[in-house]
Amino acid sequence: MRAPFGRFARPSKTHQLADVLFERLNQALAGMGIQMKSGQIIDASFVSAPVQRNTREENAVIKEGAVPLEWGKTPNKLAHKDVDARWTKKGGQSHYGYKNHVNMDREMKLVAAQACTDASVHDSQMLEAVLREPEEGGEGVWADSAYRSDAQERRLSEGGHRSQIHERAYRGAPLGAEQRARNTAKSRVRARVEHVFGQMENGMGGMCLRSVGLARAKVGGCGVDESGLQSSAHRVADPQQGVPVHTGYGTGSWGSVKRRGKRAWEA
Repeated sequence: MRAPFGRFARPSKTHQLADVLFERLNQALAGMGIQMKSGQIIDASFVSAPVQRNTREENAVIKEGAVPLEWGKTPNKLAHKDVDARWTKKGGQSHYGYKNHVNMDREMKLVAAQACTDASVHDSQMLEAVLREPEEGGEGVWADSAYRSDAQERRLSEGGHRSQIHERAYRGAPLGAEQRARNTAKSRVRARVEHVFGQMENGMGGMCLRSVGLARAKVGGCGVDESGLQSSAHRVADPQQGVPVHTGYGTGSWGSVKRRGKRAWEA
């Protein structure tokens, strides 16, 4: 799957075609009768990038959104420097690179919308960017507790969505038994998105970048490198050659994806 997308990666970056390609894939799936309207599961995953060996002064300039003066004088050096990737911490572990934010259809386990940011952007900040309208993706919205806030719940309700986001505990206000039971029920649905990330990680070369910069990370779907287009490659294959399709169900033929879509939406 990587070679055909790899040949498309450079012109896609140059002409900013990644979003156009993603939308065309949605249209192609709809043309096959595969409608992704069964509910929206939203999550994000870290995508590692090559760690930069910079001085503290250089890092300070980069954090301000600028480029160190000496790098600008040396184009060859600048070409190897990533000024977009960022450090962040989660669970006591440090991560450097980017984040792949996805919206996955509950029934079909296909990525319906995605966005790429540096690793420091909090998951909840990108909910609006990947959220689909209820008539497009379904009313139900599943996500972990990182996405939950009173303001977020209000926006979802006003937009016609039905929040299935995990309830969260606060200091001095632990979750009650009923809240934990509701979260457990939600987890059975939300966990399906981990199958998608697992397929990208284990079946498509890993969630990492070997390129430089946010523009290439976006083309790569925040995965594998600029030749990845991973969130798109997760959903397609050559129907003439019967190339395996990475759908989150595991590995299956193109025909099996069509049959699943037909069964799901004829029911």
